Formats: sequence, C-alpha cells, structure tokens
Amino acid sequence: MKFLLKIIFTLAVFLICNIAFSQTSNDSEKVSNVPKLNKKNEKYINFLQQNMLYPPLAHKQNIQGEVEVQFTVAKDGSIRDIIIKKPCHPILDSTAMIVMRSMPKWKPAKLNGKKVDVVYSIPINFAIPKLKTKKQR
Repeated sequence: MKFLLKIIFTLAVFLICNIAFSQTSNDSEKVSNVPKLNKKNEKYINFLQQNMLYPPLAHKQNIQGEVEVQFTVAKDGSIRDIIIKKPCHPILDSTAMIVMRSMPKWKPAKLNGKKVDVVYSIPINFAIPKLKTKKQR
C-alpha cells in the first residue's frame, strides 16, 4: 500500500513538474536553456521516490489538494528562496517545503552563455489513489 502510494505520488509530481514549470530571470529575458536536474531527470525521480511520501496524517484524514511552490534555481544550481505560492493544507504545505528544501542541485539556466538565477513555480499535487476492490480487478 505504501509502495503504491509512493509510486503514484512520485509519478504525478514528476509529470506535473515537467509540464508546469514557469520561468523568469533577473534580466527579464528568455533564458537559452532552462534549469534541469542532471542525468535526464533520473536524479529527480530517485530523489522523489526516496523523500516524498504522502503524509500519513493527511492520508488518514483524506486530505488532498495542490500546493504551488515557488523557488529560485541559483547560478550554482542550488534551490533557494522557497515559498508556498498557493497553499492547500498545512500538512501538505509543510511536506512540499521539506522536500523542496532538501532538493539536490540542478543544472542552472543560461542567458547569453552565462549562468543566471531563474524563478520557478510548480504545483505539487497530493492525491490519494483509489484502490481497486476484488470485483473491479
């Protein structure tokens, strides 16, 4: 059960993050390449699988929703200035913050060949999967 929740949650976050990144640079110009994690996002997927568990209290109380997190990918690839842009529930908000604070370094964006800070805003969707009953299988 926990493993299934972990996989579904990880995949949902990964898909949402790939679709929903928004970017801005301090120069207000379009960057030539957006920040990303190294090794074709494998590091990101592994990180989420190891660190992002659905909060047990939220699961028990059937708390679901979307938390929008804003952060800066710095020139050195570190994540900083993390804020909850659109809160959902304190339990889910704090879980999103904890995971974002421990995020590994990203490959930074470049503007005219120089590394630049970029602000991202991503939704993290917390959804409890519905388990199939014996009749549905």
